[in-house]
Amino acid sequence: MRYKRFNISAITAIIIIVLLFPGISSGQLSGYEILKTEISARASSMGGAFVGISGDVHALFYNPAGLTGIQEKIVSFTYLDHVMDFKAGNIIFSSTYGLNTRYGIGIKYINYGTFEGRNVDGSDAPDYTPQDIVLTGGIAREYCSNLYYGVSGKLLYSKIASYSSTLAAVDGGIIYKIPEQMLTFGVSAANIGYVVSAYSESKDDMPAMLRGGFTKQLAHLPLLLSFEYRQFLNRDYQLVGGGEFTFSESFKGRLGYNSYGRDQKIGDEGGTLAGVSFGFGFIWQRYMFDYSFSSFGVIGSLQRLTFLWTF
Repeated sequence: MRYKRFNISAITAIIIIVLLFPGISSGQLSGYEILKTEISARASSMGGAFVGISGDVHALFYNPAGLTGIQEKIVSFTYLDHVMDFKAGNIIFSSTYGLNTRYGIGIKYINYGTFEGRNVDGSDAPDYTPQDIVLTGGIAREYCSNLYYGVSGKLLYSKIASYSSTLAAVDGGIIYKIPEQMLTFGVSAANIGYVVSAYSESKDDMPAMLRGGFTKQLAHLPLLLSFEYRQFLNRDYQLVGGGEFTFSESFKGRLGYNSYGRDQKIGDEGGTLAGVSFGFGFIWQRYMFDYSFSSFGVIGSLQRLTFLWTF
């Protein structure tokens, strides 16, 4: 039987990754949490309310329609300082194709650190390093005046000890702008796909979700507000919101909240800041630097660094 040879330390790794991985929604136990984590420092500092944001290369992972509005080529790199010695990050490139098409490609990864190998009988087994890698590519176009759409496809490869899993999925979304009101609406469906091969005979659920939200640029204050509702396949949901204040052409401050904070407390523990995030961004010539800090209550906190270069 296949299960009899299953490395007991690998079982422990799966439990840790699934149950303690920050960003997990309550009740949705999926082996593909990498598909639900925030992507950039800017997005995470705004609570992840990014479905209505356009003109940002990281929209590739939130709402591919948001790739529209980018005028130049962009390369982005994000590094995530995770809890429990996890290391994660992503690299994204975006450019134009023709007169009306914007495309983006990206690689996202998580390294869960080294685990000590143990067999079921307690004897030594080779150490191993669980990891997830996601390759994504997408396009965005203008459908008609102020209405934009985008689609993307992704392939995920996940490995834990001698066991691995692959899946294929697609995302799709639209963005509608009302320029005179400085208002933008966004809707997207994410992680709609199929598990090609599973870790074992049983397959984990896809972390499919629907997003809907809007952004509003205030008329008399340099403040961009963004709100989003997320509905997961298992009927769990999140409410997220954030703001970005422009202090100058080269400096922006950000603050956000994600309702997952209510799930990161145990009794009276977890702190009042669970679910709160903040950060800032610098722009210097063609270079941008973003930083974010996100609180996950009893689990800990995350810090992200994002570097962008336009050319």
